[in-house]
Amino acid sequence: MLRGWRLGLAITLGIGAAGSLPLLVAYFGGYEVHSLYRSFVGLWVNAVVVGYIVGRPLFPMLAADVEHLTPALDPADRSVARTELSEAWSNRGVWVARVIGVVCGMILSAQAGIDALERRPGFLAYVWVPVVVPLLWATILPALWRLIRMSLFVRRLGGRVRIDLGDPRLLGAFADIGIRHLLVIIVGLSVIPMQAILTGQIATVDFVPALVVTVPVALMVLLLPMWGVRSAVIVAKRIELERLAELAKASEHGSDRYMLLSLYRRQVADMSEWPASAGAASRLLFYVVIPPFAWIAAALVQNVASNVLGLR
Repeated sequence: MLRGWRLGLAITLGIGAAGSLPLLVAYFGGYEVHSLYRSFVGLWVNAVVVGYIVGRPLFPMLAADVEHLTPALDPADRSVARTELSEAWSNRGVWVARVIGVVCGMILSAQAGIDALERRPGFLAYVWVPVVVPLLWATILPALWRLIRMSLFVRRLGGRVRIDLGDPRLLGAFADIGIRHLLVIIVGLSVIPMQAILTGQIATVDFVPALVVTVPVALMVLLLPMWGVRSAVIVAKRIELERLAELAKASEHGSDRYMLLSLYRRQVADMSEWPASAGAASRLLFYVVIPPFAWIAAALVQNVASNVLGLR
């Protein structure tokens, strides 16, 4: 049974191949090449997005993070965390999001569907749209819903972990989770400028709905995993600073013990409340520049395709 990236690749190839058949018929039927090229690019861009979302192993990766964090959880919370993770991934909301996605896709592709039913001139070039676009949205919305649910789960999990102020490296997992969830959305959005450059044009309906839905979710899935553990760090710092202040009062002023307590107290006070390391921040910066790199790559491919097909 296919799983992970193999399943995603199979879905991409299946959608792309099935949708390309009417385009091939249209090509031999004398359709205008430039129009078929734009349709071909749009088809495969949508197929890649669907395959990418399906093939992205979000649940196994988050489950591995939860197991990595179990040493910082009380024994009673460990089984609860595993159960809540399963519920965050599989719930009724996923099916509701899927139905809403189908409806949204049907609305966005209604004109292409009408053209196909009435067999208007040129309908073969976009006969795939009424099928693939609802499938695309029926894949995107459940994926975004799952990202939100899993991010909320990680936020709650952050409030349960034991905070070791002397070694906060384990808490970096919360930043990694948020950045990884953000990466899923960034890579998905990168296809919008790629499609625009490869086809030489893009309609409002091709990017505005996607941006309206995904940008708020992107901010949520980045910040929520870190928000819960940040609150826990704030509480732990306050308790530790109060404890150190009491110990310092009980120590002789100017003694070695007093100096060590003062140094440690300053270290705790200066400790960042966000679980993001310098490495995590650099990865986030790199991910943000992925779309511009996608534009450059798409521009290069577009130049090659234009030269080969004579579309200029």
